[in-house]
Amino acid sequence: MSMMDDLDEIDIAEFVEDGERGNKILTLEYPISVTVKSGGQTETENVHHLEFRRPKGKDMDAIEQMSGNAMRGARGFVAGLVVVPEGMTAHKLGDLDAADMMRAMKVCFGFFPKGRSGNTGAS
Repeated sequence: MSMMDDLDEIDIAEFVEDGERGNKILTLEYPISVTVKSGGQTETENVHHLEFRRPKGKDMDAIEQMSGNAMRGARGFVAGLVVVPEGMTAHKLGDLDAADMMRAMKVCFGFFPKGRSGNTGAS
């Protein structure tokens, strides 16, 4: 069973709501604290939600990296779609609880039409 098959089994309905312009907002079951720099000062921020934008063509590069290390590539792809909080990196996403990370992946890969997330069927 592939990671994508595993994502199909995850129910995210109670954790996700629609945002503006097609964005999706994920409520974290296990909030995290992140350190952010703003105006030359460093603050610790508690993160209870992640907001994801719809992917663009350039975001597809991160998916290509998944062939070598699926989880690292997926974290890079997911981090690239986070718009709130600003400055979320793949490294910071590594602090998410595994259940929240799987939900985040399901949200982000869910932007693609079914059956079209990289397998075109062409040979």
